[in-house]
Amino acid sequence: MPRVIVVNDQLGTRDFAQPLREAGDIKVVATFSGIAAALRLLSSRLPGVDLLVTYTPAGPEDLIPLRAIIQLFRDAGIGTLVLADHTDRAFVEELVRVGARGCLPAHSDAESIIRALRLVADPSYPLDPGLIQKVAEERVDAVPRS
Repeated sequence: MPRVIVVNDQLGTRDFAQPLREAGDIKVVATFSGIAAALRLLSSRLPGVDLLVTYTPAGPEDLIPLRAIIQLFRDAGIGTLVLADHTDRAFVEELVRVGARGCLPAHSDAESIIRALRLVADPSYPLDPGLIQKVAEERVDAVPRS
């Protein structure tokens, strides 16, 4: 049973924790109303969890706190699934670069979020093969040809 922490960085928006609680095989250990609050409390002690699920309205220009919490969890061997309003290529590449194990659009339905959570909570699950393929193809296309 994956044990998760949910951080919702946008007050007054959808409750991402409730469908996880209702899934039956997922244990929501804690919820936070913002990345800054989660960082303050979790930087000194991480509870026994498998995954951080965080929602952020941030785009590439607002990545500093998101980077910090992803790196904190990554360094502790805990995966991060990011639900974001912005999922452009540069944003997703930066999330992967700092250690996020998955990223979904914030408007994804509960079933998709739960499926993604189960996948990225599995330590043997590397990353979405489609994402890896897409990034690889874009990198190859960016290499100048002689």
